[in-house]
Amino acid sequence: MKLVFVDKSIKWGGAIANMISGQKDTWGGLYKVNNDNLAALDCFEGSKYERRTVEVFGIDGKVDSAITYLRKTQNEKEKKPSQKYMDIIIEGAMNCGLSDTYIEMLQKIPTHE
Repeated sequence: MKLVFVDKSIKWGGAIANMISGQKDTWGGLYKVNNDNLAALDCFEGSKYERRTVEVFGIDGKVDSAITYLRKTQNEKEKKPSQKYMDIIIEGAMNCGLSDTYIEMLQKIPTHE
């Protein structure tokens, strides 16, 4: 999956993250959630996102499945996120212990602020 920024969020003041099929890898953190958590996420993500199960690869090479939320419209034109939004994504990447190389790539994504 490839990380892209599409649509526009009034709350975040710019484009929001999504993943599409592509050559690049998207890194992320995995969290255990229960059915109540999933129901809450379903409500929070609203009608624009679809819950999907995807195959993920751990740094140890182990393959597992995980749930993610993807925009229902996959052919949107990429746009720039706000710096505020990117700061949250970068902070999350750091908190999850993602690689310095991936964090540096995130820091280079152009923002509109």
